[in-house]
Amino acid sequence: MPVEIASITINSGVNLCYNEKPVVTPNWQAETDTTENHGSKRPGAFLISDKDNNFLEVELHCGEAVNPHPATLVGNMGKIQFKSAAFQPQP
Repeated sequence: MPVEIASITINSGVNLCYNEKPVVTPNWQAETDTTENHGSKRPGAFLISDKDNNFLEVELHCGEAVNPHPATLVGNMGKIQFKSAAFQPQP
């Protein structure tokens, strides 16, 4: 089943600004320039002391063949490791 990450939103409750304007979400989208040292105009923050209340919303695009069984998303963002609750993939 081909799966692509469409967007990532960091929901930690921390309000961030970039150039004196609130950061808009999602923090990352598939068409975002990720060139080395490009920098981020949509930064996100995780609270280390409150790790159970940081939420990472990941939008996935699944191919036509959808797995009928629940799935779990696991991954790393630098030193941050994450694991989702079980979810049901949708076409």
